[in-house]
Amino acid sequence: MKQIFLIAAFGLLFMSSKTKANVIVNDTSAYQFFIQYEIGTPLDTLMAYLTDLNSIKIWGADDLNLELWQVQGYPFVTSSGQTINNIYEVIRTSKAKTKISDATFNTSLAIENLVPGPPTTCFDPTDFSIVQGSNTVKISILDTGISDISDNTTSNYNYNFSYVSGYDYVENDAIPDDDQGHGSHIAGIINSIVKDISPAGTSVVFDIRKTHDANGQAMMSNVVIALHDAIESGANIVNMSFGVPDTFNVGRFFPLRLIIQSGQEDGVLIIAAGGNEGINNDNYFNTVIPSSFPDVNVMAVGAVECDGDLTSFTNFGRATVDVTALGIDIPGPDLSNGIKYASGTSQSTAIATGVAALLGTYQSTFDGELTKCALTNGSAKLPQLSNFITSRGKISTATGLSMQSNVQASYMVTDTIDHVPGSLRHAIENICGVEQIFFANSTADRTILISDRELRIDSEVALIGSDINSTKIKSDGNFSAILVANSAELSLETMQIIRNALAMTTIISYGRVFFADVLIK
Repeated sequence: MKQIFLIAAFGLLFMSSKTKANVIVNDTSAYQFFIQYEIGTPLDTLMAYLTDLNSIKIWGADDLNLELWQVQGYPFVTSSGQTINNIYEVIRTSKAKTKISDATFNTSLAIENLVPGPPTTCFDPTDFSIVQGSNTVKISILDTGISDISDNTTSNYNYNFSYVSGYDYVENDAIPDDDQGHGSHIAGIINSIVKDISPAGTSVVFDIRKTHDANGQAMMSNVVIALHDAIESGANIVNMSFGVPDTFNVGRFFPLRLIIQSGQEDGVLIIAAGGNEGINNDNYFNTVIPSSFPDVNVMAVGAVECDGDLTSFTNFGRATVDVTALGIDIPGPDLSNGIKYASGTSQSTAIATGVAALLGTYQSTFDGELTKCALTNGSAKLPQLSNFITSRGKISTATGLSMQSNVQASYMVTDTIDHVPGSLRHAIENICGVEQIFFANSTADRTILISDRELRIDSEVALIGSDINSTKIKSDGNFSAILVANSAELSLETMQIIRNALAMTTIISYGRVFFADVLIK
């Protein structure tokens, strides 16, 4: 991944009126909408579309051909004589334009606030903290902003917080004051983890972007623009302790996902809350975004109790929730120089972000995919999470740090016994960075049995057999042989996949699977 440099970049937007860019205080969903236009579309064509749709351009990302438009009023009549009365007709008309690839609504989303817990906790920053390394890692927090919380600092929690940049997308100014409290609580948790060791390290810096108002509400445009600005300004990790229930479809137009995908090239890691609805996010008809976006630079976080059991509220998903962290009665600063306790996947996400940042300080150049692999493969495995979470575990700093130092681009399978070094499972679950897995001649004519549970693929990897008649894979129980997570890509070449009569299917795929000279029998 290429090095991320700090660049000052705050949404400089094109406006055809004196309205301030980014100001979305009220619900503008009846007037604002996103469009994506085709590459090479002439400016005069876009201007003609704007005129025809009685709209102005609010914001644009030229690198993604993405823009936010606003209708100036209803009703209006298009050049073809069609009378437009509402935003639904605007979206339909936009999609019919020759050079517009897609269009969608500017929806709203909210912070989920659970009832605060009692003043007791099993959260201890020292359980996660290590001395910072020398590489600088920049965390962007998209939330309700931050207040002056330094007076809340105690002997156990460090809220002496400073940020190197910030912006308020609600009031459109450079001071992201928190008037709701959620953002300060999240920032305080992260800061306690990364600055627990004394003297506090300086390798982790912060970037606060206020996207949600005093009621915890935000327009999607605030989040989209803030994320784009954060990536442009050099963010390595983006904490998104919020989500919106939605139906996910791979072919559906999600402006937020376009921004997330643009950050993948720069190694940006998006750490997102899995949600507090108590649902299975593997069901794409009732899931949560952005945590369920199937992109390798998105890490979805669930919440566990002190004993490692899932909380009653957390969302889960064998293919869509990557890892868990403590999410019950987590202390953090309030807005009146005190400490409050809160529960939720928001708090779990903050813990994961703090640990990810510490791991990043030990990398020469921050690599989001490597960090995600280290945190998922290096999680502390818990049997009660086996059927609910991709990694089957909860965040562990020490194991994650060890895991990210064990990087191999390729791996040779030398043993057909599952769970041991040299096995296929060891290559997938104990090594980071593996892109190709080969099979030694010693495994010829021997069946590689997948034991205890299916082999879970959550990255991009190719399994390359030595001969179509020699490399064989089969599960030895009433479970599938392979489960491909929603952010994963699996290529299978020159091998046999043997069906198990006890299992409903051989391969469960939520991601992408490619076959070349593969016999399933």
